[in-house]
Order: sequence, then structure tokens, then C-alpha cells
Amino acid sequence: MRTPADRSLSGNRLPVFAFVAAAALGTSWVACRPEPKPPTRFSLGDPLELGMFTLKARRMETVASPPPVPLGSLSAQPGEKVIAVFVRWDGLDGLTPMDRRIFVESFLQHRLAVVDEADERTPAFHAMSAGLYHGMPGGLPEREWVVVFHVWVDSREFTLLVEHPDPDPTGFELAAIPLTR
Repeated sequence: MRTPADRSLSGNRLPVFAFVAAAALGTSWVACRPEPKPPTRFSLGDPLELGMFTLKARRMETVASPPPVPLGSLSAQPGEKVIAVFVRWDGLDGLTPMDRRIFVESFLQHRLAVVDEADERTPAFHAMSAGLYHGMPGGLPEREWVVVFHVWVDSREFTLLVEHPDPDPTGFELAAIPLTR
């Protein structure tokens, strides 16, 4: 005759079996997934075709401390420095000005990163119009933007990474643009 303890033991086998089966499926999915393409190299100023719009990385600078404009995203924490990457975008003509602004800010903050000489990857911290960065909102074309990164204070030799939102099989998945020469 089975005791209540026997029932709970056999009842616990199902979750264990489910966990083992899920782990095996997850491992086989990872093993079957195609290798990601290596980054495609571009140069500063090269246009990156990203479906609905084009993006050009123009230059990079280290933000002074204290920053020239009192914005929290430009202030470095101890052990960090802030770098700014200047970009220009074109396209998105079917969107309203506000929708363009929201789209560009979100894209730049979520699809850009930098890597340094030690291959330390840092995602974008913030994106803003170049006018806001220079303390002149509305004073510069809306297509000029600055992407802000908080990196380690001793890092150098940066490369900008731009993730394509919807790559086609013959295009790039990840663009790599050296920012320092």
C-alpha cells in the first residue's frame, strides 16, 4: 500500500521531468541556431540603410566634466567618462514630426552600443537632438542627433555598433564603425 509520502514523491517527478525536457529542448534550439554574422565594417560618414531611414555616424567627442549643458545624462559617475557620438538621420518622411522624434530617440537608445579596445560593450545611455546637446533647442536641424554613452574612464579606441532592425539575408545585421583613428 502506498503512503502519502509515496504519492508526493511520485508527484514531484513530473516537475523534474518537465525541467529536464525543457533544458534539453533549449540546448538543442541553441545548437541549431545559425551563427550570427560578423559585424560589417563601415567608416564614419558612410550611410547605413536601415529600412525606412538612413543613419550616418559623423564624429565622436569626450564630454567635458562638468558638462557644458546641465543635463543629467551628460554627467559621469566616479570611474566613468561620457562620450557623445554625433549622427545624422534621413528618411521617415511618412511620419509626423513628433513620431519621427520618438522613433529616432528610441532607435538610437536601443540599437546602438560602443565597444572599446578591450572589447567591453556599452549600450547607449541616452539620445537627444544636437540642439539640446548644445543648449540650443530648435537651433539645429532636427536630423542631427547625439548619442550618449557612459564608459569606463580608462577606455579608449571606440567602435560604434548599429544593430539593423530588420536585416535582409544579403545585408548587414550589425554595423561596426571605428570612431577613433
